[in-house]
Amino acid sequence: MQTAKRIMLIGKSNVKDYVGARTQYLFNALTEAGLNVLVYDIDSSEDIPPNLSASIFLNWLQLFDEGWARFLKPISGRKILYTENWYWYDEQRAKFLRDENVDLEEAFHAVTFSTNENNRWWPRGRCDFWGVCVDEDMAFPKKPGDYIYVDEVWPKEWSEGIYTAREVLDQAIPIIKDKHGVKVVSQASKDGSEGGPASPRAEWIDEWIDPYSELNDMLGVLGGARVYITSHEETLGLMQFEAMMCGVPVVTSKTFSKNEVYEGGEGLSVFSWEWDRKKDEEGGEEIVKNVSEASKKLVAAFERSQAEGVNREEIRKQAVARFGKKAFVTRTNLTSLLS
Repeated sequence: MQTAKRIMLIGKSNVKDYVGARTQYLFNALTEAGLNVLVYDIDSSEDIPPNLSASIFLNWLQLFDEGWARFLKPISGRKILYTENWYWYDEQRAKFLRDENVDLEEAFHAVTFSTNENNRWWPRGRCDFWGVCVDEDMAFPKKPGDYIYVDEVWPKEWSEGIYTAREVLDQAIPIIKDKHGVKVVSQASKDGSEGGPASPRAEWIDEWIDPYSELNDMLGVLGGARVYITSHEETLGLMQFEAMMCGVPVVTSKTFSKNEVYEGGEGLSVFSWEWDRKKDEEGGEEIVKNVSEASKKLVAAFERSQAEGVNREEIRKQAVARFGKKAFVTRTNLTSLLS
């Protein structure tokens, strides 16, 4: 009798952060597609199960090291890295080779990305586009509340220059609050107690969400927001997709958000603003960080997102069609690859 093939997700069982959410969404998608799936929790010290047809590494890529490389080596089956985007992967790959003597291409048989930036540089046959997976049966639309959700404001050490909207938010958010009578909800994941920088706590934020909230609780908060606003460049930005799945329009910038965010439909589910640009001496474009003008653009993008005709049911419909678990399984053809 042939042993049933199994897929192991290397992630988190505790669904209270990015890795936990990705693990839960993928587990649900593959299980409902009829595959035999188990989770190996990175916080555990359990033995590696036998008879695996594939393992999928879901954690933050910068956490990979020689220890993980040794962990993966004896595992049976196909080893897949499922990460954010090619630029981030390539940057980390160079760092690992330089500083830690780890070769990601030896550790994994394939690398799959959530967004398809820079795909012209992908080594053919080793890299693939999987896109984003969010469980449509967990992220539900709700009646809009009296608040907006602003993505966590990052410390300067993490993001600065044109890659953060901290100064823009300081000007634009008070205008939005005064003009539209909304509160601001946000989250601060770092308080400085672990030695690193603390997440800034802007005065215009009215309510703080526990950074270790359960996924269902976070989705409940997102679902009732009138809009979701990004505040810095992301390697992916999973909460943007979760917000759209809840029918919530997203206000962002293409400097911050990757291509995949806009696949739901720019101008319908995503409302974009940008920094000013001017021609340089060689005829190219130069980005100009004009905070005052950018603040006006962000306010205008918010108001477009709230205008009559913006249909939250349609945002949800588009998000499910592109980012839902059934769409993910179909797009990746995982049932034939792994079963």
